[in-house]
Amino acid sequence: GVVISADVLPRIVQLLQHEVAAVVKPALHLVGNMCSSEPALVEFALSAGAVPALLTLLADAGFRRVACWCVANVCAGTPDQIQQVLDGAMLPQVIELASDADVKVRMEVLWVLCNISENGRPEQIESMVRGNGLQALIDAVRRGKAREIARGVDGLARVL
Repeated sequence: GVVISADVLPRIVQLLQHEVAAVVKPALHLVGNMCSSEPALVEFALSAGAVPALLTLLADAGFRRVACWCVANVCAGTPDQIQQVLDGAMLPQVIELASDADVKVRMEVLWVLCNISENGRPEQIESMVRGNGLQALIDAVRRGKAREIARGVDGLARVL
């Protein structure tokens, strides 16, 4: 793609940590879109340092949902890409967001968990379960809105 051939992605990833929100937001959307694309583009974003940058943004209420969406997109990829999320210590922070007040954030968390349960290797799924991912799916089924319940049931079906 143009972004790869222009070698601008490392700079875009750097901009995820810019102090001005008006700069971070479009950079975050671009990285998220790349991570929802073909595996080679996801790999390029990861190699440019997207994991640590996204980890920081998960802690920011203003960017939390979109950062979680990016993580969900990465977890929709290959087991090796999921492993980068796990190695980057993102999963505990993502799972913690399962109790966020914003239903949109909770839905993105459920997408992360479902994507790991669908695309991950058995040991990666086990890591998610041990890290309270299973409990987050159960909680969605017990207390969520209709879309959360459906996503939680889907995730449970893949794990159990």
